[in-house]
Amino acid sequence: MAKDTFYFSHDYNARNDSKIKKLLSKHGYPGYGMFWAIIEDLYNNANALPTDYDSIAFDLRTTSEVIKSLINDFDLFVIDADHFGSLSVERRLNERNDKSVKARESALNRWNKIKADANALRTQSECNAIKDSIGKESKVKDSSNFAETSSADTKSVDANFQKKEEAFTDNPVKAKPKKEKRVETETKQPSVYTECMDIYCRFIKFNNGVPVINKLTGKSLKEIIAHLKTASIDKGEGQDKEIVETFYGILKGYKRWQPFHQGQTKLNQINSNLQDIILAVNNKNPNQNGKPTSLYQQSSVNPFH
Repeated sequence: MAKDTFYFSHDYNARNDSKIKKLLSKHGYPGYGMFWAIIEDLYNNANALPTDYDSIAFDLRTTSEVIKSLINDFDLFVIDADHFGSLSVERRLNERNDKSVKARESALNRWNKIKADANALRTQSECNAIKDSIGKESKVKDSSNFAETSSADTKSVDANFQKKEEAFTDNPVKAKPKKEKRVETETKQPSVYTECMDIYCRFIKFNNGVPVINKLTGKSLKEIIAHLKTASIDKGEGQDKEIVETFYGILKGYKRWQPFHQGQTKLNQINSNLQDIILAVNNKNPNQNGKPTSLYQQSSVNPFH
């Protein structure tokens, strides 16, 4: 199995569900297998697949009538216009993301404790080394201080010391004042990633939610920014501002999203549905000279403050 392959739980009594029994009575176990194949595809596509019955039928080697029946006839999927998903898949994806966040926090806490213990051990070792060094130096100084000297040498040392003391008294040395260094601090502008993450968090809180920031969230936001960068009009100094304003416009147009997408506000879900969301936001805005108004122009007022 590949390293990055994920798995999902399969209830061992799923076959006893009343909806599944109806499916079995009409399509048998071939239809049962196709149902789970569709579930696998939903997990791989953020729980949103287009209702393209012909393409699904071609992939599963069956007819479009069978696929249409599996999706529509047994109340196993939620259908919204040209997409469908599963409430069970959505719930399990949310549980997996929550467990991933908790596991990452636990690993980070363990790592911080290991670093703290290592730093404490290193500090103790350095203190011991300093003590040993001071002990050796003091022994050398003590041995030189107690060396035998002749009376003539002692008188010569006293005379030299007296001359230096007189010279020091007559010509005191004035210390030059130290020049204070000016430290210029530059105010760094927040990055595009930071601004977009702040906008997303305010968007979630505005809709009475709690933003969850993790590795998957960060990766999804970076992919969204990369897509907006490719599609941006301004390729110069104003590009970063355009990306931020466009991302803001996408979230501001939340009420124009398709109802199914309005229930998928996690960044990985927004990333998966980005093209459809942008089309929905653009197509329901008044035209300007025969062209849809750009998201950059629509985001002049911030409702998330």
